[in-house]
Amino acid sequence: MATSGTYVTEVPLKGTAEKHYKRWKSENHLFPDTIGHYIQNVTVHEGEWDSHGGIKIWNYTLDGKQEVYKEKREIDDENKTMTARGLEGHVMEHFKVCDIVVQFIPKTEDSCVGKITMIWEKRNDEVPEPSSYMKLVKSMTQAKQESFFAGKAFSFSKMAFFVLSRVSRRLLKPSFSATPSQQHIYLSKRVTTTHYINPLPTLDHNHQVRSKGKESFLGTGKSNRSVGGMWSSSLVLERGRKDMSGFGGVKEDSSWIDFYLPERARGYAKLARFDKPIGTWLLAWPCMWSIALAADPGSLPSFKLMGLFGCGAILLRGAGCTINDLLDQDIDTKVDRTRLRPIASGLLTPFQGLQFLVLQLLLGLGILLQLNNYSRVLGASSLFLVFSYPLMKRFTFWPQAFLGLTINWGALLGWAAVKGSVEPAVVLPLYLSGICWTLVYDTIYAHQDKEDDVKLGVKSTALRFGDNTKLWLTGFGTASMGLLALSGLSADLGWQYYASLVAASGQLGWQIGTADLSSRADCSRKFVSNKWFGAIVFSGIVLGRSFQ
Repeated sequence: MATSGTYVTEVPLKGTAEKHYKRWKSENHLFPDTIGHYIQNVTVHEGEWDSHGGIKIWNYTLDGKQEVYKEKREIDDENKTMTARGLEGHVMEHFKVCDIVVQFIPKTEDSCVGKITMIWEKRNDEVPEPSSYMKLVKSMTQAKQESFFAGKAFSFSKMAFFVLSRVSRRLLKPSFSATPSQQHIYLSKRVTTTHYINPLPTLDHNHQVRSKGKESFLGTGKSNRSVGGMWSSSLVLERGRKDMSGFGGVKEDSSWIDFYLPERARGYAKLARFDKPIGTWLLAWPCMWSIALAADPGSLPSFKLMGLFGCGAILLRGAGCTINDLLDQDIDTKVDRTRLRPIASGLLTPFQGLQFLVLQLLLGLGILLQLNNYSRVLGASSLFLVFSYPLMKRFTFWPQAFLGLTINWGALLGWAAVKGSVEPAVVLPLYLSGICWTLVYDTIYAHQDKEDDVKLGVKSTALRFGDNTKLWLTGFGTASMGLLALSGLSADLGWQYYASLVAASGQLGWQIGTADLSSRADCSRKFVSNKWFGAIVFSGIVLGRSFQ
C-alpha cells in the first residue's frame, strides 16, 4: 500500500470560471448558508478572508462525524487556482501532508471545469488512503454549483428571511472584516447545520486532537432529523456546544432548559429566551399596569386578563426574539454575547426558526381572539413594530426608542381589553412613560455590546450618548416618572400610587447612579433589576385603585 500519492478529478460546472473562482476564493463565509449539509462553519485564524497566506479553520462532517481542518491558503489569480495546505485537524492526525488544489478552467462562455487535486502522504502504512476526503471535496463542489443555480432548494419563506438578512448586513458600515473567506474543505453527506465558535480543538505537540473519554469534543453522533424537519437540530451539536467551552470557545452557561427539557426542544426554548425571562417581564409589566388602571374603583384587576396577557407576553417576546435572531444571524456570530444563540451557532437552521415563529404567532393569535374586537385590531397592528424593530439599528442611533414603541404597546392594549376603547388622557402618558423607561434600561443594556457595535457599524443610544449617557438617562428617567404621575392623576388613583412612585424613582435612580457602563456584568445586573421597577409601579396602581 502506497504511503503517498495524488488524486486528480474534474467536475463540469455551469457558469464562468471567474464566477466559480470568486465564490471559492472570496465567499467561503456563505458556505454554511448555501451548503450547510457539508460545511458548518468557516473562521479566519490569521490574515484576511481572501488573502494569500491566510489561515482558515473549517468545521465539516465526514461519514457522520464532526471534524475540523486548519489550512493555509495560497492563491494564484492568474491561473484561478487555490491551494489549501493542511496544518492541523482531524485529517492531519493520520497524514503528514494533505493539500487540496482547486483550479477553475474555462471551457465555453458559460461553463468551466473544476479541477481538483489532492496531494497526500500518510504517517504510517496502517492509515487508509484519503479517498473519502477526495469524494467529499468533489461532492461539495457539485453541491455548491447546485446551490447557486437551483433555487428549488429554498422555500419562498426561507429565502425571504435570507434576503432580508443579507440586505440588512449590507447596510452596516464596512469597518469589520465580515467578508469572504477562503476556499474548500472536506465534508461528508449527512450533516446538520452547525456552527462552532473557535472550532479548532486543542492540539498537543504530536498534533493529536485531545478528546474527552473516547469521544472528541466535536462529537461523533449522527444527524437527528424528523420527517417534518421541525426537530432536525443535531444532538451532537448540543454536546459540542457544551464541550467546546473547555477548548477556548465561548462558554455557554447551563440553565434549567439543559436539565429539564428534551435535547430536541432545547434549541427552540433558547431561541425564545425561556431561560432569560427578564424580556417577558419587561413586555408584561406595561400590560399589567394598564389592566390595573382600567379596573373599577375599589376593585382588583381582572385575573383572567392578566393571565391571558401573561401568556401573550411569553409568546410575543419569544416571537420577537426569533425574528431578531433570524434577521441578525450574521451579526450575532461576530458578537461575543450573542454568538451562541441557537441560529447563530447552528443549533437551529433559519428555516426551523421560521417554523417556530409561525407556531408562536398562531398561538398568540389564539390569545388575541379571546379579546374584544377593538383589542384584536389594536393588538394586530403592533406586528409591524415587532417585525421592523430588529432592523432599526442599521438606520438610526435610536433603536432603543423604537423598542420602547414596540414593547410598551401593552400599555394601550390592556386598557382596551377591559374598556373596549382607549382613554388618551390615561393611556398615552402611560405609554410614553414606558418608552422613556425603555430608553433607560435598554441603553444600559446596549453598553454591553458597544465595542462590537462600533466594529460592525451597528447603532445604539449607548454610542449616541457616549460619555453623557448618565445625563441622558437621568432626563429620560425623570420624564418617565413624571408621565406615570400624570397618568395616575388622570385615572384619579389614591395616594398609595404616588408613594410607590417614590420607591420606583429610588430604584431607577439607583440603576442610573451606580451603573458601571464599562462593565458588561454590571450592565446586565442593572438591566435585569428592572423587573422590580415594574413590580413596584404595578403594586402602587393596584393599591391606589383598590383603596380609591
